[in-house]
Amino acid sequence: MGSRHAGIRGWAFLLASSGLGLGLVSLAMAATGRAATHKESDSALLYSSHLASLAGDSSHGSGSPATATPTQTASAAATATATSTPPGQTCSSGHGALLGFSDAGVGSITRTPLVTTIGALRSLPQPSPFPSLSDATRLAPFETTVYSVTANLVSMSQLRDGTIVLLIGDNAGEATVPVFLPPRSCTSAAEPSDQGAISGDFNALRIACGDPPAVGAGPQALAGSATITGPGFWNSAKIDGAPANGASLGPVLSFSFSGASCDPSMVTPTPTPSPTPTVQTTYIGIVGATTSNAYSVGSPIRVQASIVPAASGVSCSLSYHGPPPYVIRLQGPTFETAADGSTPVWSFTIPADSVVGDAQAIADCGGRPATTTIHVTAAT
Repeated sequence: MGSRHAGIRGWAFLLASSGLGLGLVSLAMAATGRAATHKESDSALLYSSHLASLAGDSSHGSGSPATATPTQTASAAATATATSTPPGQTCSSGHGALLGFSDAGVGSITRTPLVTTIGALRSLPQPSPFPSLSDATRLAPFETTVYSVTANLVSMSQLRDGTIVLLIGDNAGEATVPVFLPPRSCTSAAEPSDQGAISGDFNALRIACGDPPAVGAGPQALAGSATITGPGFWNSAKIDGAPANGASLGPVLSFSFSGASCDPSMVTPTPTPSPTPTVQTTYIGIVGATTSNAYSVGSPIRVQASIVPAASGVSCSLSYHGPPPYVIRLQGPTFETAADGSTPVWSFTIPADSVVGDAQAIADCGGRPATTTIHVTAAT
């Protein structure tokens, strides 16, 4: 009996020990699960805390401007949430408040436009220190001067606060500068006249070129040119095509579009004109001329011209300056080919009441005149 109880106690102890072991295993597994969950949660928080900086189109810490490739910009825009506004791209606070004319220094702006070029804007020395994102102070003289520039429209895109970024360039299209057109929601603190100008030009761009692409979409290519005026703005946002010094214009106070269409596919290339042949020498002569070039009043006369080197597409004109008061001007034909030997010929009659004396016939071909003298005699 005692051995039986001992056996039972042994089995009970074994089962209890097994249960404790299973419990410890379960606790260990639960702890491992919690640790994994905690680690995953920490990673999510860490990723979220850096989402704004990872999203692109944002400040790059030091305040110095930089550019991003189109691929980086598109990828970053897709990563950011629709409601976020990356630092440096809001017109409601910080340095971005300058775009809405809600800063305290707006009264210091010189409103008479200073004509400039894309190259001049890109070559401006960068201020040191560069304005921080939180600093709403205007830096003179660039941000207190209104500039006027005529340039090609390259592309437009849209920031998260509704601001349109217009990229303008020089004739070669290689050097560009961003221009900012904020929406009405950004200008509520501006003077009414400025609100009207800024809003009007925001709409003028949309009328000329259509609505900008959606937030996060790639830039929309444009064509045509425009004359744009607006104050300088030191931009620290990562915008593809922005110059290294951070120079830009904004807000736009005047936008005047010139071109048939903003759509590059609708623009007819301007044909390259054929170069006008260069005339070295023009010769003039009288057809069937007499030995002394003497012709009586009322006589018909024919004058012809030739050019060296022979070429087609050259126009000639003839003017006859008879004894006063007669002047006869005749437009001649155009040389047709270089090989056919054609020459312009003019026919006219010496006025019957012309004064006796010397007259001149002047043939002008391609800007090279030649003269011959005609002796006008009395009628026989």
